[in-house]
Order: sequence, then structure tokens, then C-alpha cells
Amino acid sequence: MKKLLCLALLLLLGATAAQAAETPWLDQTTGPFRVIATVAPTPLTTGPATMNIVLTDAASGAVRPVSAVRLITKSHEFGRDQTYVTVPDQAQTSYTSERLYFASSGTWDVTVQIFDGAQTYTTSATLEVGSSTSRILSAAKITVPVTLGALAVFAVGWKLWQRRLRQGRA
Repeated sequence: MKKLLCLALLLLLGATAAQAAETPWLDQTTGPFRVIATVAPTPLTTGPATMNIVLTDAASGAVRPVSAVRLITKSHEFGRDQTYVTVPDQAQTSYTSERLYFASSGTWDVTVQIFDGAQTYTTSATLEVGSSTSRILSAAKITVPVTLGALAVFAVGWKLWQRRLRQGRA
């Protein structure tokens, strides 16, 4: 029985871990920049998240480093701004959020501010943040029927094996 419970738990964790890839959610042009932002985990739920922003030249498509990129998030539910500074990678080709955190589910406004010398460019979009509970429930919709099916097959096999053992002794 312990093995079956462990298997069910592994299936549940595997279903939720498989959804941890990044998803593009923003692809807009502001000033001379094309802003492409991805967010992980997918689907986005309450709690910590990572956002990567890639800035390219809107005309040529070449990666264009800037002095800073800032993220401002605001929940429709709470209405309070949270500001995050992004950290560039070694080649300054992408910027990653530090400690991005979505405290509640629902709709969030996300503003990307790009600082390029004396100029500041801004673009905004909204994100839908689901609850952690709904993520677990969506994984359970797949895992529970599969686990119950496996248990049914096991039970039938066990009964057949027991019947064979009794017939062999008689």
C-alpha cells in the first residue's frame, strides 16, 4: 500500500513539475525596443515566479543592452505597487527579475520600465495568476483517475493470482 501511495505522489508531483517551463506573455514595441518577456512557472500561480526580459532593437532585431530594466507589479485585488529590479546576464542580453512574488491570485498589471541613458521607455500588460490549489487540483484531475485505474488492474490481478494459488493447492 505504501508503494502505491508513493507512486500516486510521484505522479502528482511529475504532473505539476512538467508545467514549470517558461511561457512568453509579452511581446510589444516601445520606442526603439522590442520587449519580449517570459514568465515561469507555467501556469502562473501565487508565490514566487521568475520573469526574463529580452530587449532587441525594434528595427534590426539585434539584442540591445540598456542601463537598467525595472518591473512594477500591481494586483487588481490589493492595488499596491511592488517594484522589482532586474539583473542582467553576463552578456547583457536578457534581464531576470529578483524575488518576483505574486501574493494573490487574479489579474495583475505588470509594467516594464526600460532605462536607456537619459530616456525611459514603458510598456504594460496584464497577467492572470491562478491559485496554488487550482494547480494541484488540475494535476489531480489526471493523476487520480490514472491511479484508480492502476489500482483496479492490480486488484483484478491479485484476485486472479490468489485463485490460481488456491486451485494449485487443491
